[in-house]
Amino acid sequence: MGRQMPWECAVCDGVVDWGDFGPSGGVDEFEDRPSCTCCDWIWHESGWEAVTTRTGRAGVDTKAYPDMAEFFTDLARVYREEIAALYQAGCRYLQIDETNFPFLCDPKLHDHVRSIGEDPVSIQKTYAKLLNDVTRGRPADLRICIHMCRGNHESSWVASGGYEPVAEKLLGQLTIDGYFLEYDSDRAGGFEPLRFVPAAKRVVLGLIT
Repeated sequence: MGRQMPWECAVCDGVVDWGDFGPSGGVDEFEDRPSCTCCDWIWHESGWEAVTTRTGRAGVDTKAYPDMAEFFTDLARVYREEIAALYQAGCRYLQIDETNFPFLCDPKLHDHVRSIGEDPVSIQKTYAKLLNDVTRGRPADLRICIHMCRGNHESSWVASGGYEPVAEKLLGQLTIDGYFLEYDSDRAGGFEPLRFVPAAKRVVLGLIT
């Protein structure tokens, strides 16, 4: 079963800007990767996006962002700038580690989302739009896939539940090239949600831990 981990999350206390972080740490790590690696880059993007899943409106400064739509607009722009920097450094395959959609598979976490003033169904539209805004305009030879992370680091776990509650938005509406889906325990549910995957998308199923 592993151990269930407490939630920790960053908060946004000012305007989000890629330049605030100086030279991209992601580019530095990409350029330092072992030459034998089988993929270009795995990007753990979900920290800022997770602000709204874990803390809601309270996690984003109201003076910097009186309108949450502006926050998501800036967040998408910052991610696009990072993607552009990685592409300029030679990255042609980017794998995004996504946590929010997997967390929304869990009915218990639905209760948490409601407790912070969000709706676990309508927020999926927000996340889908964010991810599509992040990946739009990318170069034609840059492939982007998403790994659905349930929080299994070091045999810990955060979320349970099949993909059905998020399948239509997650699998049917994202403008990415493919998915890596965790299916290595009964926490992942059945294969029925895969009916939403368009024929042109690639799907890799993690069936063995």
